[in-house]
Amino acid sequence: MDSPSTLNSWPSYPPNPPAAANETSHYAIMSFMLDFYRHTIILVDLRFTIHWDAGKQSQRFAPVAFAAELITEDPDLFIQSLDAACQERIRAVTKYTMYRFDKPVNFEVERSFVWKGFEKARLSIRGLSPDELWAQLQLMKTRGYQDCVRVDMAVEIEAGEELRGQRIMISS
Repeated sequence: MDSPSTLNSWPSYPPNPPAAANETSHYAIMSFMLDFYRHTIILVDLRFTIHWDAGKQSQRFAPVAFAAELITEDPDLFIQSLDAACQERIRAVTKYTMYRFDKPVNFEVERSFVWKGFEKARLSIRGLSPDELWAQLQLMKTRGYQDCVRVDMAVEIEAGEELRGQRIMISS
């Protein structure tokens, strides 16, 4: 049995909470909260478009495939961790471009399971009950995680200085 001194030696959580003024604090807290769950590495096929100027302007990006550590213990947390991983990847892809952003104004997403060998046949995650989503995750596990999750995401951002400047140059 642990002594009281051993129990008191654990660090307090969160160990270094992000500053309230930090733009990424929501994502840091979210990723910290998700660390308490078991993660599984799953292949994600991400296709995304950035929209700005109230949706009047947009830029489609090339598809990106990446391995993401997602929570597969709970269907709701799976969706949350999938969305967080995709937004983090989009932020990384656009970091050194004029499309960079701190946090999205809004985003729309369509998620689906794609089985290896059946890329044309997709099962939309929208409309699946938690039990059906759980069954699909178990099927992926049984198949050795050879399958992927395709995410089509549209992200609306506030236009930064470069995008506002580009809009002025186009309209001149």
